[in-house]
Amino acid sequence: PKLFCRGMGDLDQYTIYDKAEGTYFEELDEEGFLINGDYYKGGVLAFNDIALLWDVNKLEDLTVDSIKPVTLYNPSIDMLIIGTGKVTAPVPKDVVDYLHKFGISVESMSSSTAAANFNFMHDDK
Repeated sequence: PKLFCRGMGDLDQYTIYDKAEGTYFEELDEEGFLINGDYYKGGVLAFNDIALLWDVNKLEDLTVDSIKPVTLYNPSIDMLIIGTGKVTAPVPKDVVDYLHKFGISVESMSSSTAAANFNFMHDDK
């Protein structure tokens, strides 16, 4: 399974995908995401089968404590994609090191690219 984390930072509005089967990102703007017809204002954790509101809205909020729910998902995930707003920004090293202990690789990218990649990997499952 794969995971997408809501991007952080200001965003233009993007239309990502129009398929609503499983978890699919349809649009995003600077305040949140349209996922399967439901709008999530703020940060989200999205798995193949569920999207959850998340209390991380900017990179400074991303800590080992805030990322712990990712390690509890069952079945365990092997990849975490973190959307970082309009541009790609590095994930804090302590967060990456923590996730690596659980066998989870980490990729950061712009939020629109992260959402599109989540949808692509979801289709590929």
